[in-house]
Amino acid sequence: MTKLAPAIRGRGVPDLVDIDDINSMLFIYRDAFTDLTEPLRALDFRDRLSPGHLRLATKSDRVYGVPYLADNSMFWFNTELCDKAGVDPDQAIKSFDDLLDAARKLRKLGDDIYAWSFPANSPGALGFVVQPMIWAADTDLIKGEIGQQSGDIVGNDVVQRMLELHRQLWVCVVLYVGLQRFYVTGLASGAVKG
Repeated sequence: MTKLAPAIRGRGVPDLVDIDDINSMLFIYRDAFTDLTEPLRALDFRDRLSPGHLRLATKSDRVYGVPYLADNSMFWFNTELCDKAGVDPDQAIKSFDDLLDAARKLRKLGDDIYAWSFPANSPGALGFVVQPMIWAADTDLIKGEIGQQSGDIVGNDVVQRMLELHRQLWVCVVLYVGLQRFYVTGLASGAVKG
């Protein structure tokens, strides 16, 4: 960002740029990126490109960026601990209630065993831990077209259940939290509800 913006202002723009996709719209709204809609339509593998990444580079049904490298958000299970606690990982991921139940069982294995960890007060954690749970349920935290967006939290059952899951993980002490506690403390107090 610190090099790209001056390059654009100085008319010395590179042909290809790799930036954090969340920053794409800053440049798209300033007409700094090329419209790639038609070349993308011609790709025989267009349907396999990440729709989430493409949405972040789309304005008025025109696409100005393509995914380069997708991050992975996933659960990792210690199968030995799952076996000891009687947790079936395949069942544990079926619902928020199943996740919480599995976390409670794993926590009972010992004082130094936590089923879940969370860095707290971390925008990255929200983006890479919380949001994938929401997207997997085919909903989002934001609704509306760019420029007319608003939060989609109040009345969004999936978001409410996900926030309650994280609050319960904290309240039930099955969550190991990093040094910063602002976000999770808000969940524990009920201050963060959506």
